Amino acid sequence: MDKMKNLYSIAAGFFPEIVLLLLFILIHIGHLQADFWNDEIYSLTHFSFAPIENALLDYHTTNNHIFYNLINNIYLKILGVSSLHELMDAPCILRILPLIYGLIALIYTYMIARRYFSRTLALITLILLITNIPYYNFALQLRGYGLSTMLLTIVIYHTLACIQSIKIKDLFIISSSVTLLNYTIPSNFYFATSLFLFLFFYLLFLCRGSKEYVKDFIHSSTLKVLVAIALGFVASFILYSLTKESVFSSQYVSNPDLSITSQMFFYWSYLFPSKYSFAWIIVLLGIIGVLYKLVKKKKLGLPVYLFGMLFFGPLLLIIFRGDEAPLRVFIPMIPFAMTILAIGIHFILTEYFEKLFKKEASLIVFVFMLGFGVFIGENYRINKQLLRDIESGGRSQNIYEQYYTAHYNPKNEMEKFSIIYRSNPLPVFVIGCEPHGITEYLNKYQIDYSRFEFQNANVDSLLYNNTRLYIISNHPNKFQKKGFNTKRLNAALNYHNILLLERK
Repeated sequence: MDKMKNLYSIAAGFFPEIVLLLLFILIHIGHLQADFWNDEIYSLTHFSFAPIENALLDYHTTNNHIFYNLINNIYLKILGVSSLHELMDAPCILRILPLIYGLIALIYTYMIARRYFSRTLALITLILLITNIPYYNFALQLRGYGLSTMLLTIVIYHTLACIQSIKIKDLFIISSSVTLLNYTIPSNFYFATSLFLFLFFYLLFLCRGSKEYVKDFIHSSTLKVLVAIALGFVASFILYSLTKESVFSSQYVSNPDLSITSQMFFYWSYLFPSKYSFAWIIVLLGIIGVLYKLVKKKKLGLPVYLFGMLFFGPLLLIIFRGDEAPLRVFIPMIPFAMTILAIGIHFILTEYFEKLFKKEASLIVFVFMLGFGVFIGENYRINKQLLRDIESGGRSQNIYEQYYTAHYNPKNEMEKFSIIYRSNPLPVFVIGCEPHGITEYLNKYQIDYSRFEFQNANVDSLLYNNTRLYIISNHPNKFQKKGFNTKRLNAALNYHNILLLERK
């Protein structure tokens, strides 16, 4: 009975934290059963439902997020799920893993913010992270970005802990986590390198002007952390050396030697929300707050400068190397960007509206309403944009708008279509769409098809050979032409539309 009372009192003490973690689970419930899209299907086919050595050794494409796919491969074999078509009936079986990674990342982010700032700021950080659209988009994807985010938060927490008080356990966690972070996605080397450089220059700063410079340098706890990180680098390089193809000379990660101007324009234009995004409310409020805090000569603290390095360091490394890194490589640093914004929002609201937010609870409630208000508004805007894409022939895929996050139900559509097809079997043509998307769902329901890109598809020719036929396309309005009748068979406009075409 006493144990139950203790558990109840602990739960009551962490009520806001528990509510936020439950909200994170709640807003991702729909994602657990989300149908697979092109890149997920490719990764599942080639690395998860394949011999383990494929996940470990095959790097013919950057889709192999090795450590992530290795976990999936072993996990599915343990559960006895042996095929993609079987998993299509219950995607939650596998998506539960990134949900767990997300929860761990949230907990570590909270621990970092609470330990080095305050509980209030930690709760604000969680709210901003949970309602951040890019993080929301990638958290449950069957790719390595959620796992990378979790590993990076673990590395940073134990790194900061070691700087304060060195422990062998923390050093081991740092070294192993850096190894696995780098081994998940090669682009994570940007974060590990930025962390290493920050700590190296921080160590030089600490030892400056010392009469016993060498002694202080050697005995510094920061040096021990640097050694642990370096060992993680060595271990990850050894693991990558086992792959059949060289990871770092791959055509997908080799240096394209882009100009600095073109890179800066690209990242500046697309790393931040679009001009119509509700998220600008939070971004501007946070940035103004941080700048105002600097103007007031308030100390930000070592963790903030480290978080800033995690944001700008990878960007500078990418520009310096002339890389063409996609924006999704920045996903793992979102928890730290949200912490910085939380610091700015907390400061400016308590400075300018001290009477209104005298109680910490009122501040948390306000940020909660702001964060989820922006989150709901953003999802509404994105859903409308994706519907316009289908109507107009566009296709959005960036860290904010992604074609497969709304109006995307290939399993349900193909399940219904299979009944129509069995009763009235006509030739099926997939025009547009992705090569590893709807085609796998057609294979699942054993529907024969031919696939064309739009530029290679001649509908007049197809109808000349077949008086009636089915077309599955992500842009149904492109088939509203004179000379043949078009009927959409799916009730609501969808990314995969089933059209019945016949000659007049």
